[in-house]
Formats: sequence, C-alpha cells, structure tokens
Amino acid sequence: MDGEYETDITPSQMDVFKDVDAVREQWNIKKWKAKWVRPSYASGEPDVPTEETEWLKVVYGSDGRHLRQFSYPL
Repeated sequence: MDGEYETDITPSQMDVFKDVDAVREQWNIKKWKAKWVRPSYASGEPDVPTEETEWLKVVYGSDGRHLRQFSYPL
C-alpha cells in the first residue's frame, strides 16, 4: 500500500462518523445524511472485502440540487 498505513486496529462507528463529519465541515457540506449499511457484495473492487461488512453510507448535497453518495468501510 503506497502512501497508506496498514493497521490491525478496527475503528469504532463513532470514530468513522467523526472522521466523515470533519471532512464534511472542511468542505462546508451543510445538507447530508448517513446510515450504517451491510452490503454483501464488493462489486468487483480488488481491495474491498467480499464478506459482509459494515459501511457508513453518506449522501450529501453540495449546492442543494445534486446529491452525491459515498461509503466508508468499518
């Protein structure tokens, strides 16, 4: 992993939520929603685990018209 850190520490849901909230504030994103999901597929991504895991699904609007979506694994 170039430029990334490997660790055996699993962050808590609150740790992940705080990280997402810090990014949201930095980018001045005012409208957003988040919820924990358990997708059971990885859609072919090589670095994504194929077993069922918890992800924080985030939907946000940058200008009030468009919503963007991304997920963070736990």
